[in-house]
Amino acid sequence: MTVNKITYLHAIYSDHLDLTGTDVVSIAGASKQRAKELFPMLRDTSDMTALDAVPEALQAYNGETADEVHEFIDAYQGAFRITRLLFERGRVIEATLQF
Repeated sequence: MTVNKITYLHAIYSDHLDLTGTDVVSIAGASKQRAKELFPMLRDTSDMTALDAVPEALQAYNGETADEVHEFIDAYQGAFRITRLLFERGRVIEATLQF
């Protein structure tokens, strides 16, 4: 059985970021430039690593498939940990938060 994979761009950040009091949820649909206002460490695509994954691993809650994944180790909004931002064609399609 052949597993179809797609290539996406990936970056992981260990910078501490506290976004308590910031409206992270409204970032959905925003441009990467707007996202950089909240997440100034976001890398440009030329500075990201190309990886392969099954499309399901890159799928946002709305069904769109990310072509960029930005993962965070130490980013928080109050009690919530911000784990990743998914982008498709330069636009945020998902901000993943965990309690």
